[in-house]
Amino acid sequence: MDVATRRLEVRKGCSWICCFGDTHIGNKTYNATLANDVLQLALSRKAYILGMGDFLESATRESPGASLLEQASPLNEQYLLMRSMLKPHARYNGKRKILGLHWGNHEERLYKFADFDLMGLLSVDVECPCFPKTALQVLYVGDQVYRLFSWHGTTGARTIHGKFLALEREAKIVTADAYVMGHVHDIQINRKPVRTYSDDGIICERKVMFGLTGHYIGWDGGYAEGSGYEPTNLGALWIRLDGNKHECMMEW
Repeated sequence: MDVATRRLEVRKGCSWICCFGDTHIGNKTYNATLANDVLQLALSRKAYILGMGDFLESATRESPGASLLEQASPLNEQYLLMRSMLKPHARYNGKRKILGLHWGNHEERLYKFADFDLMGLLSVDVECPCFPKTALQVLYVGDQVYRLFSWHGTTGARTIHGKFLALEREAKIVTADAYVMGHVHDIQINRKPVRTYSDDGIICERKVMFGLTGHYIGWDGGYAEGSGYEPTNLGALWIRLDGNKHECMMEW
């Protein structure tokens, strides 16, 4: 697990994080308009970007199905487009706004196939950490301290319960205020109360947030339709961290 500490810029009493990933640039159903709109909103909100992996389709001969033949653009074009999209966030008004980039299973597959660390290269180009597996970030926002756990994820679950189950298991391993995961191509939010007990018997209750971070792949004519998956929510998951009181909220 990668562990990082960062103080975030506070604007209007809070800091925003945009969980951006599963764009699959190069996929024939990639929604470029939506992806660009999300990144433009991030700039207007002065939000930080947390990259959730699977940025590129990056299909190889070992990819499942006809992925390699159906790619809309070659890998080098996919990479250059993704880099150009993230560059404005690398340094915005002199501040680094990308918290880190996770590997996804597509990047890992490319690494195994061609010994090419795509995310390592991209993270250098946009001046941010690279997270090959899981990450825990300690974030200072005004007077508050938050712990954010993030992970690209790995599950074949189709139900909302099954998708969350993979993420909620991580809460048994790592204590955090919020847990986010990509991979499942959906946006969903769940909140759970967690009780702790101090040595003198005082009961403390805190709210823990869980979020699935979205995607940018159309259903019609794509992998989801062909595999019998239901249409799901596209776009990005947003995290709002209050700088005056300990309150973590999610929206999309």
